[in-house]
Amino acid sequence: MSIAYFNDAELHTKVVSFMYFHLNLPLTSEVMKRKFFLILFTIMSCNVSQNDERTELEGAIERFNTAFAQSQTQVLEGMLTTNYRHTNSSKKAIDKQNWLSYISKRNKQITAGDLQVLEYTMDELEIQMYHNSAHVTKTLRNDTIIENQYRVTHLWVIENGEWKRAGFHDGKIN
Repeated sequence: MSIAYFNDAELHTKVVSFMYFHLNLPLTSEVMKRKFFLILFTIMSCNVSQNDERTELEGAIERFNTAFAQSQTQVLEGMLTTNYRHTNSSKKAIDKQNWLSYISKRNKQITAGDLQVLEYTMDELEIQMYHNSAHVTKTLRNDTIIENQYRVTHLWVIENGEWKRAGFHDGKIN
């Protein structure tokens, strides 16, 4: 059974509707009430687990963004899947090693003073969870000498118990 995010009132309504209309189980007997609460507890436990995963993912996204803004290549490398794909709107997709090479060059530019990151922020964060993966969209402001704003999409997956970014795509906002 797939479980989506919903608040407690919606949860109650969905469980009762499912049991009554789909299983034809009236909630009149004591046994049925016990079964109902057992199912409700199980579903709520799954929901809490998904909320924990979402919170962990939000933390991973924040750590990733900080590492990117500071060009921390080693941190970023550990937060990417082996088969990571990075696509910018105007260029061909690149793999993990090529993207990390870009980050390394970027870090040298920042250290030399040739590149200055004035602002690196995200807004409009939306996360859609899918079992052990998530589709993330947001707007991103990455200001260096000129103002840049993008709409970005990430694919995150749980790999060895940790959230890792598996894919990225951006499109410039005019």
